[in-house]
Amino acid sequence: MATQPSHRTSFIESPIQRARLYGFRGLDLCCVKPDTSTTKMEAVGILFDEWRTAINRKLKNSTRSPLVLTLAGHYLPSKDSTSYPMESIRRNFDWVLIVSYFYHVPTRENFTGAHSALYDPSSNVSTDYGIKEWISRGLPAKKMVLGLPYHGYAWTLLDPSANEIGSPATGPAVTLDGSMYYKFIKSYMR
Repeated sequence: MATQPSHRTSFIESPIQRARLYGFRGLDLCCVKPDTSTTKMEAVGILFDEWRTAINRKLKNSTRSPLVLTLAGHYLPSKDSTSYPMESIRRNFDWVLIVSYFYHVPTRENFTGAHSALYDPSSNVSTDYGIKEWISRGLPAKKMVLGLPYHGYAWTLLDPSANEIGSPATGPAVTLDGSMYYKFIKSYMR
């Protein structure tokens, strides 16, 4: 969508109209798993620039306040050495919500892992590492909002006596995808 100018225009105009129609104060773009090829990221940067320009243009003959633009982004700002378009993000978004979870889930891996590790001294899969990476690539900390989970995951262990982080697992437990929200965890523990 971002690489086609006509598609970008439609994508930009429609949510602005809906936000104004229903009295929203802003728009949030969830861009947690972007295609990080260089060409696509350049087009995404253009999309962000055009989106902010369209919002500002609509304000010229209006008494309304500008729409707040937020981006929900992956905990790491880069993948395979290609980064989100950081300059465009800094210019155009009021806030960036750092999605600091889904690091390890039982539907993707055959071992247990913290799906929202704050620190992990043995790898770069942690919230601390991700935040430092966003800052090192130029996003000011004052524009960041940290997204924390209110849920966990359950794995079916290969050996129930081996129940620490990194234990071999065969997939999800308890629910179809292994996800367990607080209320469910509380009742499950009883």
